[in-house]
Amino acid sequence: MAIRLHLLLIGACLFGLQAAVGAFTLSGSRSAAAVPLASWAVQYQAPAGITLRGIRMLTTDLGYAVGGPDWGFQGDPYVLKTTNGGASWGRSNLPAQVSGWQGGIDCLSTVTCLSVGITGQAIRTSDGGASWALSAMPNYGGYLYTAYLANSSLVLAGGTNGRSFRSTNGGASWHEFFPGGSVVIWEFVCFGSTCYGAGNGATMAISTDSGASWTRRFAPQGDLLGLHFFSASTGYFAGQGGLIYYTTNAGLSFTTQMSINSVDLFDIEMVNTQEGWAVGGYRVGGENYDGRMYHTMNGGGAWTRVTDIPATALIWEADFVDASHGWAVTHDGKILAYSAGPAATPTVTPTSPTYVADTDAHAHPHYFADADGHAHRNTNAPAQQRTRRRRCL
Repeated sequence: MAIRLHLLLIGACLFGLQAAVGAFTLSGSRSAAAVPLASWAVQYQAPAGITLRGIRMLTTDLGYAVGGPDWGFQGDPYVLKTTNGGASWGRSNLPAQVSGWQGGIDCLSTVTCLSVGITGQAIRTSDGGASWALSAMPNYGGYLYTAYLANSSLVLAGGTNGRSFRSTNGGASWHEFFPGGSVVIWEFVCFGSTCYGAGNGATMAISTDSGASWTRRFAPQGDLLGLHFFSASTGYFAGQGGLIYYTTNAGLSFTTQMSINSVDLFDIEMVNTQEGWAVGGYRVGGENYDGRMYHTMNGGGAWTRVTDIPATALIWEADFVDASHGWAVTHDGKILAYSAGPAATPTVTPTSPTYVADTDAHAHPHYFADADGHAHRNTNAPAQQRTRRRRCL
């Protein structure tokens, strides 16, 4: 499925050996006791023209998803809430001044949440979504892609053209800051007064004073579009070109765990130190994507593509409350739900997959962005041989 997606991707030449990305079927098991039965299914479908961009699940029952009209469509944002694990999703009433889409949501509790979106709008609730108050960014009409509530006072929001925002009163008012360059910060995380951001141009934005000032470190290449950290030293980044990086020293050095041409990963979610998920899309032409999902069971030592997910457009974000319960949202308005139940007795004993190496030549495009967030591709970039592992069926 193809979509129209406006991205702000700073130029980066994607030269990297492709990691192992063989097909992986979650519902298959080598024995009745080896792997629990698991699956992804469509739990909700928004009307045509509605995208869903952010999701935050607080428990296995309660959570929120946000989005709104796709580019070229008019309408009001979608803020959805479930109290029954996604069996049903209800749409919230929002302030009349809010329009377009919401790009991200974060919550401190089941009742306190904040969401940001297009035209610099932020909305917050303190009563579990029964009502939402508008809290717009000062003198800013650009896009906001992520919100992060570090605590009841500190809130960070990432926008375009190098402009991000910080609140020290829970989102009641905002102050602009520039983490460096003209990059988008796609995701934040804080540990005490130490905060990190994943940004374009291989940017790892760093603050050691709760976001009052920022410096940068840089990954080897690619736009960093998502992150997951366990501590102030150890975490993961995902991004452009199917890149997944791992650091154990706060970005002083990086280990490249995966690199896939024509794939962009917009979120990485580690369930624990061993199991994790990375989601995004495969570029099928221009700014169009098919959804992609990858899974690891060994801390990123190997990432495998999950092939038994429903067909979707770009998968913007995933959120897990534990290893058995996860959700994801897509650009074509789907909420996907993951459940892992007790092991089932297989009727067919599958064989272990084998892999063969093959090579193919791809043009590794340089990306550059104009001021309003459109991505452009230089198709005259040189071709380079890459090796990948392909599952033999």
